Amino acid sequence: MKVYIFLLCYNEEVMMPNTLQYYKTRFPDAEITIFDNYSTDRSCEIAEAHGCRIKKFETKGQQNEKDMMWIRSNMWKEFVSSGWVIMCDMDEWLDITEAQLIEEDQKGTTILTTQGVNVLGEGTREDLADLDFFAIQRGFYDNNMSKRICFKYPLCAVEYWWGAHTCFPQGHVVFSTTTYLMRHYNYLGEAYLIRKHTNRWSRNVLSRNMGLNQHYHDDQKTIRDEYQGWVKNAQEIPPLIGLTKL
Repeated sequence: MKVYIFLLCYNEEVMMPNTLQYYKTRFPDAEITIFDNYSTDRSCEIAEAHGCRIKKFETKGQQNEKDMMWIRSNMWKEFVSSGWVIMCDMDEWLDITEAQLIEEDQKGTTILTTQGVNVLGEGTREDLADLDFFAIQRGFYDNNMSKRICFKYPLCAVEYWWGAHTCFPQGHVVFSTTTYLMRHYNYLGEAYLIRKHTNRWSRNVLSRNMGLNQHYHDDQKTIRDEYQGWVKNAQEIPPLIGLTKL
């Protein structure tokens, strides 16, 4: 069974090493491609060191959701003739093992059912060097993050809408009867979140003008208050399937 993983990237040097470690442990033989939006940090260097293919795309310095819709829905087709596709953002970890995906394949499943959960970390450093990503067991469930990021091509393909929060599966669509967690690693620390969201605010002028990506702010107090609210209200979430630490 062939697995292809596609990760969207712009300046993800903090998140990328953890995400690559996660997916390479879960799917050792998977082919991983980084769709890089001309990162200016060490992202491409890290990807190359991990043996990933890098495919660059240009959006003129903006996170334009019109472009991202096409990229999520189509760009991976250049590299896949047949197999399971995982198409996701760098901070999204699909909590499924290779053995479980093989079982779904044998059942005739062509697309996985997911439940979104925002993982809540309390790293104090901007680079999150003090945070163990693999041991976090606090967060909050979020149906908006229940993305359909894993499907079997060419039996099934997915047309993604804004942010991939809505999608339109096409072809022979058979959802898994088991629901798998789609873990969103965004709220990982106050300093990290402030840097991430202020940087993305400046790259989302076009999307904001379309009424999209309104969750990014340039006001540090707004971001700080939002993060502290989630820290206060976070609940216990299950550990990663089969392990608490890689």
